[in-house]
Parts: sequence; C-alpha cells; structure tokens
Amino acid sequence: MRLTRSIIAAVACSLLASAAAAAPRILVVCRGDATLKAFDATSYQPLFSVKLPGEPHEVAVSPDGRFAYTADYLGLDNTVSIIDLEKQQRVADVNVKPSYKPHGFGITRDGTRLYVTCEASRAVVELDPAARSVRRTFAMRDYGAHLLTLSPDEKWIYASSIIAGTVSFINLETGELDRTVMSGQGCEGIAAAPDGSEIWSVNRLSQTISVIKFNATRRDTTMSAVGNPIRIRFTHDGSTAIVTCALTNQLALFDREQRKETGRVVVGDFPLVVEISPDGKRWFVTNNHAGSVSVVDAATREQVSTFPAGESPEGIVYIR
Repeated sequence: MRLTRSIIAAVACSLLASAAAAAPRILVVCRGDATLKAFDATSYQPLFSVKLPGEPHEVAVSPDGRFAYTADYLGLDNTVSIIDLEKQQRVADVNVKPSYKPHGFGITRDGTRLYVTCEASRAVVELDPAARSVRRTFAMRDYGAHLLTLSPDEKWIYASSIIAGTVSFINLETGELDRTVMSGQGCEGIAAAPDGSEIWSVNRLSQTISVIKFNATRRDTTMSAVGNPIRIRFTHDGSTAIVTCALTNQLALFDREQRKETGRVVVGDFPLVVEISPDGKRWFVTNNHAGSVSVVDAATREQVSTFPAGESPEGIVYIR
C-alpha cells in the first residue's frame, strides 16, 4: 500500500512538473542573488529558481523552450551557463576563453547558434549550444561590447560598445567586422527594426536614441530620451520603440515613422529590460531597484500589475 502511494505521488509530481514546463513562463535573471527564476506567465506565481555562478545579467532561451542561457559577467568562471528548464538545474557551461566578460545574447530562430558579447575582449563569440563549444570569434574595433541584436535575416550582428559609444556591424557570412558607426556616449540598448532597414541604439550618457540605416556609415537621426535611457525594444509590428528610462521610472515610447517621443508609461523603480508577450498584448519590465516586474497593458499603455521577482532583476524572456 505504501509502495502504491509512493508511486502515485511520484507520478503526480512528474505530471505537475510536465504541466509547469508546458505552460507559458517568464524567466527573469536576478543579478543581486545570481539566480534564474521562472514564473507562471498568467498568474505570475513563482515556479522555480536556479542558482548561477558570478553575476549574470542577461538571458536567452532555445526556441523549443528547453534550455536557457546566462553569462558570468563578473568573469570569475568566464562561462556561459546552460540551464535545463525541465530538470530545473544548471547542466553545463561553455568557457568563452580567450575572450572575457561575457554579457549580452542573441540566438538564431533554429537555436543552432548562440551569440554572446565579451566586454573585456573587443569580441563577439559564436557558440554551438548542442556541442557546447565555441565555433567562431568575431573581432571588434572597440572595447566594451555590451549588447547585441541579430538582423531579421540573421546575416548580421549589431553590437553596442558601452565604452566607445559605437555600433559594430558584423557580417556573419564573411565572419568579419564590416564597419563601426558612432552612436553616442554610453551606447547600450540596441534593436533592429523588424523590416531590417534600420537599427536603433540607446545612448545612456548622451540621453539620446540614434537611428542608423542598414547601409549607412553614420547616424541618420538622433532623438532626445531624458531619464537615463538604457534598453530598447520594438513592438512586434515595428511601429513603436519602447525605451526604459531608469532614473524617471518610465518607459518612453517613440513613433518609428515620425521619429519622435509620443508618451511615457510609469513603471517601477529603475526599469531595465522589456519583454513582450507573443500576442503583443502585454509588456513585461524588470524593475532593478524595486525587485519586481511590471506588467503593462499594450492597448491602454498603463501598468496593470506587478509581481516580486527577486534581488535586482534584469534580463527577462517569455516562453510560450
């Protein structure tokens, strides 16, 4: 009888774990306690937490939702961690040497290539997630490679340099740096327009947004973004750019066609990263100083909910 009950309990736990794994989730990296936390994407209740090495800032996830990737930004282990979301544990790591201080991520739609900026090495590294190894290293002109984004056709990487204030254009077919374009002081957040025609970059110290045309060698437009702008994200239709302004606790909204700010949304203390639900109806914002995530209704452009996320949340990603 006891054995039967044990078997039933084990099966029930397994079914619950499978259901949790299949349900939409939100992953948040908390740099303060070096953890990756998972939350139910509907109830916002915590599901599990995984301890990570160093001081992780960003997170990427495989297209099938099985694995998450974080980086040891402190450089103590100098690794990219691989977290199995079904097992709810860190299962492997990839050392990015001879590059150092891995930070920002980009992953291809098929999940076969994972890219990471290495801030102390003037480099972007291409990883093979399946083989768990480094495939290629792309040299940059400037130090401070902080964040990156892939072009929609996945033929280019655009990487921001927080030190030099530039954007590097890396041709993935040739494996070479094509050009470096000045953006502004403290260039950090970066996003490619969905149609691939231009790149928008956030200049934290200049408090501006730069627009760089795909084939250009200089900025096309510069817009003011007061309040310590840090990150940027386009809505799915590409019409609006959402910029986190950390010192004003707001999201600044920019009309892409008109090239101007159209409004602000009040969120939590020191907002950093924005994620958008697959249906585009909700925006999720990590509030670093508040230790929370804000939920914004995309239609009303108002904060409708918040939930506790942990100590100093930063990177965030939605899993279907």
